[in-house]
Amino acid sequence: MNREHIVRLMEAARLAGAPISEDFDPNSGADDGNPFGMSEAELTTPSDVSGYIGAKRDSLRAHRSQITDTSFFLQMPEEAFNMSFGTEWFILKGAEPGLHPGWLFE
Repeated sequence: MNREHIVRLMEAARLAGAPISEDFDPNSGADDGNPFGMSEAELTTPSDVSGYIGAKRDSLRAHRSQITDTSFFLQMPEEAFNMSFGTEWFILKGAEPGLHPGWLFE
């Protein structure tokens, strides 16, 4: 996950009047004590996976060990879920610094 992308989405949601919990801060420690996702500066390859968004949401519903029924991920409106999970973010070894959109295996 791109931490700054999540922060930008949360801020846009707040500005739009969505009820965003102040308890979740992607920059602070998650369950394992580490920040959520990776810093945008460390990522190299964003890939558009929006064509698979339905399968992603279904797989979250199916894997109860990964997410609960009350998780905000499953409560998100479709548009917000698509904006949050329609891109996968990778760190490609040997890639030039910065974001270079494309498919991981190009």
